[in-house]
Amino acid sequence: MAAKFIPVPNVGSQIERAVLAFLRDAYGDDAQKYNFYFSNDWKLRQAPYVEVLAHKANATEPHTGDKTFAVRIEWKWKGNNEAGQENPDANWKSINDFVGIGEAAFGQTTGGNPDTLPATVSAEINHCGRALAVSDPDNQADMADFTCKNVEYKADQRAESSEGAFFIKEVRNFEITACPANVD
Repeated sequence: MAAKFIPVPNVGSQIERAVLAFLRDAYGDDAQKYNFYFSNDWKLRQAPYVEVLAHKANATEPHTGDKTFAVRIEWKWKGNNEAGQENPDANWKSINDFVGIGEAAFGQTTGGNPDTLPATVSAEINHCGRALAVSDPDNQADMADFTCKNVEYKADQRAESSEGAFFIKEVRNFEITACPANVD
């Protein structure tokens, strides 16, 4: 028996995949140096990587599919291999550039006008997210109907210990409003 209903797109998943496509685009040719993961990606995480998690949503406009998600973007790389041992991969300039390119992408404005930041970043996320439907229609068809309506920066978090090892990470938190339709 077939399902009674046609599934609606998962807006949180759409946000994660669109933001990752946006970040890959921001890194250009350097994207091949990094791994990119969304929250439900089954792959084992391999540093250095960027991971996007959209969580804690609220309906923005009831019964429309519009939702505002708390979105956590995490950049992670290996810290010390062993206590007291230097890590040859811990080059601060490359680490700061890794995070800084992502931050620069989220800081785009039109003509240097800070008032255009949310619209400019949203338009770029839409462009990159919708391109997924063209490049991988078997797995990303739902991205054809997606609109990032607003992006708002919220907070940073710095390094922490994880799983018995020290990983260095940077976290940026945003609120992103999106919907499973093209409304822009």
